[in-house]
Amino acid sequence: MTSSGTDPRYDALAELALGTLPESERPAIEAWLAGDPDALAEFRALRESLGLLALAAPVVEPPASLRDRVLAVTGHAVDRGHTPATTRTAVPIGVDFPPKSSGPVVGSGLSVGWLAAAAAAILALGLGVYALQLRSQVERLQADLDATAARLATTEAEARVNRTRLARAQAETSILTAADLRRVDLAGQKGAPRAAARAFWSRAQGLVLTATRLPDLPEGRTYQLWVLTSGAPISAGIFRPDASGGTSIVFDTPVSLPPPAGMAVSVEPAGGVPAPTGEIVLIGKAD
Repeated sequence: MTSSGTDPRYDALAELALGTLPESERPAIEAWLAGDPDALAEFRALRESLGLLALAAPVVEPPASLRDRVLAVTGHAVDRGHTPATTRTAVPIGVDFPPKSSGPVVGSGLSVGWLAAAAAAILALGLGVYALQLRSQVERLQADLDATAARLATTEAEARVNRTRLARAQAETSILTAADLRRVDLAGQKGAPRAAARAFWSRAQGLVLTATRLPDLPEGRTYQLWVLTSGAPISAGIFRPDASGGTSIVFDTPVSLPPPAGMAVSVEPAGGVPAPTGEIVLIGKAD
């Protein structure tokens, strides 16, 4: 089904209803109406509006002087003893297709009321065509607005990702350029012999961990980074590597953190634990 907002054939319905559609265009429009119930319903509504407008127009008797002038121009004698009856003509409502027009025909009994109704009908149909055009414009503008909103949402999502990346890069730069920077190299253990990692810690700026070739974890498990001190291990945070087993992550560490003697990574339940319970997969001593 075609909507009037996108099918230009709807613009020809007003001319078809008035019987002024060019003969060359009538077959295509009539065939379309015969196969499209929605278009036919709209056409019939236009025809019904024409009929109602004609019936609603008041019958106005023309002044006798008008008849005299018309007869004088046409060369007919003025017969004051006979006044033609005024007729009230309505646009047929029940006809699906208007008769093919062969040019304007003016009857001698055409009333001023019908002329007024016809003018009103033409105005109404013109407004109907204009309304269809406006509807089409509104639908196009709505489609453009939806597309713009989609692009804006995508742009905002990309902006959030870029802001996150920028903040991480700035944090990493602050840590790696800190004057009190300390480095810890971590080697893979039995559970991840090919894995390797390096941690950079600054008391003032925080901690950066980069790792590669870590095994993928089952659901409900996570990696947890531990700062090894002379006392109990202190959790720096949890993380999951990407699909390639790599990660580069920044952890905020308190300024009260004791100087690390080393660092380790263990496999723990999702959410992390207060003290190491799982297998150690990476470990290293501080320089």
